[in-house]
Amino acid sequence: MIGAAASLAVASIAGGIYLFTAPQKIQIPEKVCSEKLAGAQVEKLLPSEGEPQFTEETYGGNFGWVDYTISKGNCTLSAGQETVNVWYLYRHGDTYPQEEVQEDRRRVEWGEEYGYYEDGAFFMFVGCPRSTHDDQGKLQLAVRSSRAERSQSDAGKDISELASLTASVTRTLVTDMFKCRSAESLPEGPVEFSGDQP
Repeated sequence: MIGAAASLAVASIAGGIYLFTAPQKIQIPEKVCSEKLAGAQVEKLLPSEGEPQFTEETYGGNFGWVDYTISKGNCTLSAGQETVNVWYLYRHGDTYPQEEVQEDRRRVEWGEEYGYYEDGAFFMFVGCPRSTHDDQGKLQLAVRSSRAERSQSDAGKDISELASLTASVTRTLVTDMFKCRSAESLPEGPVEFSGDQP
């Protein structure tokens, strides 16, 4: 009886230790970045369990605020030890010539849209005409991932996930937030590295 009781005590203690150290599930909200983006868009670049839990921070005003002269937003999502950041800027009259923004950089493209990759982030410059008087207007945006920043290969899984996220975020910004493009006018698939790198 004493041996059985001791075994039960050890089992109970072990069970308690297991419950105490079991990884916590991380819950990503259905909507993130002031409820402008879907949580499912960022899930693959954030851990599903661990500490600390999910947090969201926005800077420079409300993410998703749109103005016809200047609009900007900055949103950082954190979970465990990983982060995803989404930043955008629209300023009336800015055109961002392709040869200038891509010079001496790791060039990327998305259909006719263009940008570059640097230090775990895709920077994109996407046509976003706000009116017939501003048909050359462009939206500048960046999507960064701490996981991608640590990747040593352009073909790595985390960078591929970030490329898909960048395309997804771009679609949301130009079709839902700025309403300057139709979904049919946008490319399919993720952003891609240009094949003619120097």
